[in-house]
Amino acid sequence: MPKTSFAQYCLIIACCLAMLGFAPLSRAVEVADLYLVKWPVTDQNKTARWRAALAGFKEVLVRKSGSQQILRDGGVQQAYRKVTSYLQRFEYIHQNDSDEEYPYLISLYFEPRLVDALIRDAKLPLWGSNRPLTVLWLAVEIGSERQIVSATTNANANANVNANVNGDRDVQVFDLVEQNSIRRGLPLITPLMDLEDELIVSTSDVWGRFSSTITQASKRYFADSVLIGRMQELGDQWRGQFTYINQGKELAFELTSNSQQLLIADMTNRLADLLCSKYCVVEQVGETNEVMLHLSGINNFVEYKAAEVYLQSLSALRKLYLVGIDQHTLKIKISLLGDLESLIKGISLANLMSVIEVEDRLLDAKTSANLLDDEIQKDADEVDVTDSAEASNNMLMDLKESELTNPLEILYYRWNG
Repeated sequence: MPKTSFAQYCLIIACCLAMLGFAPLSRAVEVADLYLVKWPVTDQNKTARWRAALAGFKEVLVRKSGSQQILRDGGVQQAYRKVTSYLQRFEYIHQNDSDEEYPYLISLYFEPRLVDALIRDAKLPLWGSNRPLTVLWLAVEIGSERQIVSATTNANANANVNANVNGDRDVQVFDLVEQNSIRRGLPLITPLMDLEDELIVSTSDVWGRFSSTITQASKRYFADSVLIGRMQELGDQWRGQFTYINQGKELAFELTSNSQQLLIADMTNRLADLLCSKYCVVEQVGETNEVMLHLSGINNFVEYKAAEVYLQSLSALRKLYLVGIDQHTLKIKISLLGDLESLIKGISLANLMSVIEVEDRLLDAKTSANLLDDEIQKDADEVDVTDSAEASNNMLMDLKESELTNPLEILYYRWNG
């Protein structure tokens, strides 16, 4: 059975949710293998392995920092000479269907702790594994024909042995999009272009980059952002025009490259830069930012562990400490790598946690107080009724006073997982 690719995995999840009519568990995608690179090599000697390790090392640094700026840092460039010390392990795979020039594929596993430390020393962002999902609507003009790049057209062209030139080109574009999404560690999918999509979106809509129509069609994929683009060959160059949409804001940009491959690579780099500018976390050296998190809705140990694992996956979080447990609410002290806004943005990528507004917190306190009243009423002979009213008032006062007297800012969230 062939291995499911990264982009195909993202698409399968989105489509299953859409067909079943369920809300997604998470809009963001947990990206695996951020420290793994597979590189073609001519043979298994040390020289070929070192060259592959250096190329793979650079790819991992860009993928984890979210920026190609990392490659210009002096300390990082010095690390190139000892790149093998950053390797955890490596292994070779013989490619039976490859050309004679590169018969082997080497899998390079880099040490996460050392890579992250190098990025921190360069004072550049660290991008965690929980990353926003983007749906790409891309129309490509080949000759006089235009076609939307999609998983469906790719599968149909692969199944057709006598695929025409346009079909072959479409397969190439889809594969290039997938390869570059892996290179930058981006959850990037293309639309299905099934009947549901075709009823809303036409090739002309994508070519004209009509954002309102395409944003509406993108809702079924539960993506955090949308990228609309068109590509065409003009003489000896490829030109691309794109519109990036995130939370209702649009940004248009244009790219020109010498080849189709370079244009798609440049497009992916620009998308990664835009996403990183919003979701990457820069460690604030010399400062220790801490907040308190009150996380309600935890009903058992399984949910507690799930919440703990999720919080630890957030790139903005340095450490967390469980301070106490009050009924179904965890009180957690969080030490931040960056600022509070980075943490809130990271949490907003998924719907595993939702903000509890002030009114809801007071309502919860009143409910708890009423439950206490019920318990006291059961034993009215021993406890004066006025005590229960006083207890209720004290609970509400404690809630308000904690926000004023606690030196750390308190975040109130409910666990939805």
